[in-house]
Amino acid sequence: MRRFKLLIISLSLFLLFAPAIPIVWFVGKGRNEPESKPKILLYPIGEFSSVSLVEWIDEELIIHTPTLLARHDPKNRVSKILAEHPEGEVAGYNGREVFFCQYSNSVIFSPDQFATSITILDSERKSIDTIELHQTVRPLNCSPTSILLTNNYHGAPEKYYQYEGGTRQLAEAKTPGSDVIISGQEETELMVGNQNIGLQMPNNFKAGYPSADAKQIALIDMSRNLWIVEIVSTAFEKSSYLVMPVSSDTDLIAQAKECQAVLTKYPSISHRLLLSYQ
Repeated sequence: MRRFKLLIISLSLFLLFAPAIPIVWFVGKGRNEPESKPKILLYPIGEFSSVSLVEWIDEELIIHTPTLLARHDPKNRVSKILAEHPEGEVAGYNGREVFFCQYSNSVIFSPDQFATSITILDSERKSIDTIELHQTVRPLNCSPTSILLTNNYHGAPEKYYQYEGGTRQLAEAKTPGSDVIISGQEETELMVGNQNIGLQMPNNFKAGYPSADAKQIALIDMSRNLWIVEIVSTAFEKSSYLVMPVSSDTDLIAQAKECQAVLTKYPSISHRLLLSYQ
């Protein structure tokens, strides 16, 4: 019976991937010949919209929206909501605990007055610290040790600051997402350090956040949707294959359809895909 099921599944996969066979065959053709360009996999994280900021913590992606804090595990493609909060409040995660920042801005009439007040709450929403700043800013994330902030008044230039809890000092910070240089029109070019990655699709990305090893890049597009670029080894090695585990016949067919949809939508992107039946 199991052999019959596997035969049906294999036949279904063949029919699903028939249009993509030339691409897959080309990828496997020169197995021992390294290539000049890396293979890439681009996929959206569709659970979240209006993404304002992302951060990499311990190989997981921390996602900020106006009302949600979440984390995404790119390896297993699993997302989890860490906290919900009202608009006008900001949440943060340090890898162990969730924090909330409540803030208010005031009109000041003297340089000695404080324009911004921030209250940090722990995961049980108990106040653990209050910060007062002369600048008119708002937090983008939240932590007792470090907070990223930006200007928050009409006509303000785009400027960012880093607050360090240990020294209680505020210093200018680089623009979030500027570690990846995005350029091009018909084809999007991503520069991560000295690595050039080409995506043959319209350039509609506004910010890029590389992981610590630069093997994955989180991209926020102009509509504030979130995408992941996964960079695969340039050589044809066993470790360079993307293995997608599935646990049932239904999941297997669904995953195959997803792979086929990606190949159909972005035919110029080369993929190496394996479905692991568990």
